[in-house]
Amino acid sequence: MTSYRREQLHQGIFIGGLAMVAVAMPVSVYFMSVGQLLIAANWFLEGRFAEKLRTFRANKPAMVFSAIYLLYVLGFFYSSDKPEALGNLVDKLPILSLVFFVASSRPVPPGTRKWLLLAFSGSITVLSLIGVGLLLWGEVGDYRELSPFVSHIRVGLMTALSIVSLSWMGAGGFYPGRGRQPETGTDVRKETNRIRGFMAGGGWRLACFVLAGWHLVYLFMLQSLSGIIALLAVLMIIGIRTIVRGNKCWRIISVSALSLLALIIAGLLAWGWTMVNLDHKEDLGQLDSHTAMGNPYQHDTTSTFRENGKLVYLYIAPDELREAWEARSGFDYMGNDLRGQELRYTLFRFLTSKGLRKDAQGLAQLTPGEIEAVEKGIANVNYLHWPGVLIRIHQSFWEISEYRREKKPEGHTLSQRVTFWKAAREAIEKRPWFGWGTGDMLVAMQYGFDRSGSPLAFRSHMKPHNQYLSLLVLFGVVGLSWFVFAVFYAPFRLRGFSHLPFLAFFVILFTSMFIDDTLATQAGLTFFVFFFNVFLFLKEAANTQKP
Repeated sequence: MTSYRREQLHQGIFIGGLAMVAVAMPVSVYFMSVGQLLIAANWFLEGRFAEKLRTFRANKPAMVFSAIYLLYVLGFFYSSDKPEALGNLVDKLPILSLVFFVASSRPVPPGTRKWLLLAFSGSITVLSLIGVGLLLWGEVGDYRELSPFVSHIRVGLMTALSIVSLSWMGAGGFYPGRGRQPETGTDVRKETNRIRGFMAGGGWRLACFVLAGWHLVYLFMLQSLSGIIALLAVLMIIGIRTIVRGNKCWRIISVSALSLLALIIAGLLAWGWTMVNLDHKEDLGQLDSHTAMGNPYQHDTTSTFRENGKLVYLYIAPDELREAWEARSGFDYMGNDLRGQELRYTLFRFLTSKGLRKDAQGLAQLTPGEIEAVEKGIANVNYLHWPGVLIRIHQSFWEISEYRREKKPEGHTLSQRVTFWKAAREAIEKRPWFGWGTGDMLVAMQYGFDRSGSPLAFRSHMKPHNQYLSLLVLFGVVGLSWFVFAVFYAPFRLRGFSHLPFLAFFVILFTSMFIDDTLATQAGLTFFVFFFNVFLFLKEAANTQKP
């Protein structure tokens, strides 16, 4: 095999490994790892180590970014839980290894980035079709199951990026630059012509816009608030950038669009807050004591727990309701629904949301579809006909409202996160500068729970659910400062923010980190590292003709 063919072979394997990671990201944690191992094996088999090391050392932005891993290495030495710290070091290795392998490799053919984005978007399209198929076949009991392979939270972020990328390609987007790309130093005019030739067909552009629209529908089907919020943040940043840089016409369009978007968001928030604060007045001194069948009601007049403004724990005839329920459903009245919630409480809430009493007469008014909804864990009749995004808004405000009323965070995602943040704050105040170390997240959070007097019993999954707080807990103010510097340095040096898909990715990433521990899972970490590599450190050649 000639040296040229050998080089082409290794380049093909390298691109194939990147494509495998791109395709696997929304659908397979296993093949995310296989793709990275393929890239690593190819890098070593290809040789040219001295050249690769020189190339990497010359790429200061890549070196600075990969030095994020140094935080985890240094944090290992002052962690008290060394096994956990070692596991964290292994999990975060792609921050160093994948950046090193990509940044030290030779340039790939022009347009490779675009094909990787298309492979990524294609995988999300296939995933969405699988999810819809499961929904049509009745195999989906919860919106989370529309993403059966990877967490719907991570897939929501990926889908948001795919929407922007497909729209950008449909609009004829290409890599900007005045003849040269700063990150590669190569002439991009030939690349632009080649890619534009591929994109010239109206059918191609239409396909991109249609897929972007479908991905938007899928994002709302997932009810991924983090993905929706991240996408809204991208739209706002793009609008602001257009106002600053665009011509008069585009400025008017952007101001109008942002104003309309702000009104829609404000309207939805006002609607959500109004709906959960409905207050149907009950005369607690004039409550009926018995059902139509003569059985006594139980009334908890001290509870303020409401559903659609009506008190849940009034007019409960437990024995009568249990007998009526078990005559119509195979689910155990004292057991759990399909979401793992205690079924009888789901039933109480559902009947209350319809304005019905919790007795045989009230249950008799439920349709078979409503019985099935209760079995699936749906606690409000409105959720059967509201769009998914309205359901998520209502659920979020309902959780906040109930936490304010009951002061109990159990079972409520948002109120539990407030509790986690309070515990994280206690841990940060204890060791503010350098944190607790790579392996001591659980130790720190246990300390924080004890100090904050949390009513929740501490469990291993109770982490901050905010990436910035997590970094502060692990590495303190010094570590978080280095992380922020490292992730901003590369795009500033390489003018990454001028490229719309990277800007969208960056906004999505940083928005998500306020809402969740994005880097705590393999899918989230791979999303972070992979697209930094593809957009900034992957070099594309001017041409690939045989010398």
